[in-house]
Amino acid sequence: AISHDHKPRPQFHVLEAWRNFTSGQVLPVAMTPPTMATGKCGFVPAYNDTPQLAALALDQGGGGLRVLVINRHPTQAANLRLRLNGRSQGTLAMRTLLSNDYFGEPVQWQEKSVVLADGRAEIQLPKHALAMLHLPMRPGQA
Repeated sequence: AISHDHKPRPQFHVLEAWRNFTSGQVLPVAMTPPTMATGKCGFVPAYNDTPQLAALALDQGGGGLRVLVINRHPTQAANLRLRLNGRSQGTLAMRTLLSNDYFGEPVQWQEKSVVLADGRAEIQLPKHALAMLHLPMRPGQA
């Protein structure tokens, strides 16, 4: 995951981010993302109905709630409507790994806050991006 010039490759950043998703209770995720066609690559056949988005959600108890979302599309951003049952308000910390060029430029992290109101939030994921959202546990919540 480290290049010959000692710089982290995209795989390094994904593995580093994954460490926050190694424990907790997996929560159900319901999605109806658009689909896209993918070309054949090596031994992997072409598909016409690959979901553009995929997600994983974890309840980490005292560590709060974490959601991981990937936008697989290499050229199109995706809009995501997030609904959290059991939490009506709060602020999610969103950290997104992205690149302006599919392979030609180094990846970068973008950080921002997302407001949760009435248990809902609207998020736009850039093309070919991996987003990690964290909603800390409320004070006094068990």
